[in-house]
Amino acid sequence: MHDSEVTSSVIRDSAARFPKPDRVAYRVRDAAEQLGLSERQMWRLVSTRQIESYKTDPSSPSSSRRISHQALLDYVAAATKATKGEQLDKVA
Repeated sequence: MHDSEVTSSVIRDSAARFPKPDRVAYRVRDAAEQLGLSERQMWRLVSTRQIESYKTDPSSPSSSRRISHQALLDYVAAATKATKGEQLDKVA
């Protein structure tokens, strides 16, 4: 297999697993830059928020353990508007 065939294969595999562009990853990266955080720190904030939303949302069925794509985008947008420090703690 040539390099180009391997690359095409990887792209096809990724496209099958992630049919839509990963808008969340782009938003998280942008938010991290704006807040002066590392991308890893921002993902940690997002995942913490995910877990808390499961615990506090009684309307969420117990079988549903995935946060909605839109809820993640909304959270990242809110975190982006917050500034470092005290306000960021309120968002997280």
